Amino acid sequence: MIKQLAKKSSVYLAAKIIAALVGFFTLPILVRLISQEDIGLIVYFNSIVPLAIVLVYLGTEGAMVRLYFDHKKEDVLFSNIFFIASLMIFIILLGLLLQTLFFPSSDQVFIYIVISYIIFSGFKNYLLSYFRIKEKEKAFFVVFIFLTIILFSFQISGAYYFEDAYYVLAGKVLAELIALVVALYFMYKHLSLKYVSKNEIYDILKYAIPILPYAFSLYAINMTDKLFIKHFLGLNEVAVYGVAFTFIAAISIFSSSIDMAWGPYFYKNIKDKPKEHFSRIITIVYGLLAFVAMFIILFANEIVTLVYGLEYIDAGAILSILMFGAFIYAFYFFPVKSINYKRKNLYTAILAAVVMVANIVLNYIFIINFGIMGAAIATTLSNFIFVIVLILIAEKVFPIYYEYKSLFFILLAVLLSLIISIYFDFSISEKVIFLIIFTLVIGVLLSRKFKQLKYFEEQA
Repeated sequence: MIKQLAKKSSVYLAAKIIAALVGFFTLPILVRLISQEDIGLIVYFNSIVPLAIVLVYLGTEGAMVRLYFDHKKEDVLFSNIFFIASLMIFIILLGLLLQTLFFPSSDQVFIYIVISYIIFSGFKNYLLSYFRIKEKEKAFFVVFIFLTIILFSFQISGAYYFEDAYYVLAGKVLAELIALVVALYFMYKHLSLKYVSKNEIYDILKYAIPILPYAFSLYAINMTDKLFIKHFLGLNEVAVYGVAFTFIAAISIFSSSIDMAWGPYFYKNIKDKPKEHFSRIITIVYGLLAFVAMFIILFANEIVTLVYGLEYIDAGAILSILMFGAFIYAFYFFPVKSINYKRKNLYTAILAAVVMVANIVLNYIFIINFGIMGAAIATTLSNFIFVIVLILIAEKVFPIYYEYKSLFFILLAVLLSLIISIYFDFSISEKVIFLIIFTLVIGVLLSRKFKQLKYFEEQA
C-alpha cells in the first residue's frame, strides 16, 4: 500500500514540480519586463483570488473529496456538487451586472478580471479534485501541465508586448478558461451526470458549510501579511515580499502533492490499517520535507540574489523565516484528515477563525514595528499556533499517536538551519557542511523508520 501511495504521489509531484519550475521562472522574467509596482499588483491579485474562490464555492470542493468515500451513488454526488458550483457562477454574474449598473468602480477592469478568474479557475479546481478521487492521475496531469504551459506563455506575452500588469492578469484568465475546457472534455469521458436532488444538496452543504470559515480563515492567514504590507508600505514592498514568497513553492509542491494522494489513501485504508502505520508514514514524509526546507533556509540569500539580483536582496532573510513557517504549516495536512474523517470540521473552522484574528493582530503589531520582516515573523507564529492547536484537537477527535520525539527532532534541525541563516554570516562552503550534517542525521532517523514500516507491513 505504501508503494501505491508513493506511485500516486509521484504523479502529482511530477506535475507540481513542472508547474513550480515554470512558475519559478515566470516572476523573474516579469520583473525584467514590467515595473516593480506592476509586480506588486500581480502579487496582490494572486493573494486575493484564492480567498475569493473559497467564498464563492462554499467549500464544496473539500466536501466532494471527503463525501465520495461514504457515498453509494457517486454520479449523484458529483452532479449535485457541480450544480451548486454552476449556481454560484450564475449568482456571481448577476452580482457583477448589478454592480456595474448601480455601483461602478474606478477600477472596473480589475474587478472583471478577478471575477472571471474566480469562475474559470474555481470550476477547473472541482474537475481536478474529481480526477484525484477517481484516481484518474493521467487526466489530472494533462490538464495541470497544459494549464502550466499556456499560463506561462500568456503571462509573458502580456508583459512583453504590452508592458502592463493588467494584460498579464488577462492572460491568466484566458489560460484558466482554456484549461477548463480541456478538463470538461476529460470529465465527460468518465462521468455521466444524474438528477439534481434537494436532499442531496442539503447533505453536501451540511458538510461543506463548516469548511467555508475554515478555508476562508486559512487563506486569510496567508494573505493578511500582503494586504497589510500594501496598506502600510506600498506595492513596491509587496513585490519584495512576493519575491520571497515565490520560493515557498519549493516546499508547497511536495506537501500538496503528498496531500493529494494522502487524503484518498487515508480515508480508504483507515479502517483496515493500524494507526501506527499512518504515524510512521507521516514521520517519513515530514522528514523528507525537512531536506527541502533546510536547503532553502540556509541558502536563501544566495538563491534570491542569483534569481532576482541585488535589487531584491532584502528578500533573503524574509525567505528564511517564511520557509520555516511554511515547513511548520505543511504538517497541518495530517491532523486535519483525522478531524474530517470524524466529520468534526466545525472544530477546524473555529480554530482557523481564532488564528485568523490572532494573525491580523500579529501582522499589525509586527509590520508597524519591523516592516516586511515583521510580516514574515507574524505569519510564521500564526502557522505555529495553528498547527499545534490543530494537532491537540485531532488527537482528541481521532488520535493517530504521532511519533512526537522524531517529529521534534526533525523540527529542531530545521530551526537550527534558520538560526544559522539569520544570525551567522557563514560562507557557502560552511553552509554546505551544516546541510550535510543535518541531512545525514535526519537520513539515519528516516531509514530506521522506513525499515520499521516495511517490517510492520510484512508482519501484517
